[in-house]
Amino acid sequence: MPVRSISFGTMVLLIGVLCLGQTPPSSRPSTQPASAGPSPSPALTPQQVVRIQLTALRRNDDPAPDSGIAKVFEFASPENQAQTGPLPKFIKMVKTAEYLPMVNHRRSMLAPLTGDDKESRQLVRIIAGDGSEAFFMFILHKQSDGKYKGCWMTEGVVRVRPENAAPAQPNPDAPGAA
Repeated sequence: MPVRSISFGTMVLLIGVLCLGQTPPSSRPSTQPASAGPSPSPALTPQQVVRIQLTALRRNDDPAPDSGIAKVFEFASPENQAQTGPLPKFIKMVKTAEYLPMVNHRRSMLAPLTGDDKESRQLVRIIAGDGSEAFFMFILHKQSDGKYKGCWMTEGVVRVRPENAAPAQPNPDAPGAA
């Protein structure tokens, strides 16, 4: 299934929502330990799947080292697992500079979910353990067959770097603006 793109304007709007610093009640961290979290199920919504993974990553070493990353791998689609696994390889990938802000992060905030009944995208703002911020787009697909038929699973997670994007229009309040 091809991954559809999101427009620059939509991305800027979603990042703006996340930068307001307000955490919607639906994105407040769960108190459930990562190991006790649910497994893929047709009963879970795309946003619930993202929240389960974020909670697991925030508590990555509870109850065992890298159990949070293992929970994230459990929610990766079969195609995603085939490309990024087995688990030891996946753990190494998540611990690279690209994804490391998610591991043991302080806080996460979710923008409104976008998509349809087959694909959903969830933009997430992460406040890393060191206080820096990072943005990630979770891309989820509803599985159409096999063991996980009807389950929302992560097809990919992409680091979004708004600091590298050119502004859509000049800021009239910027120093030196006419």
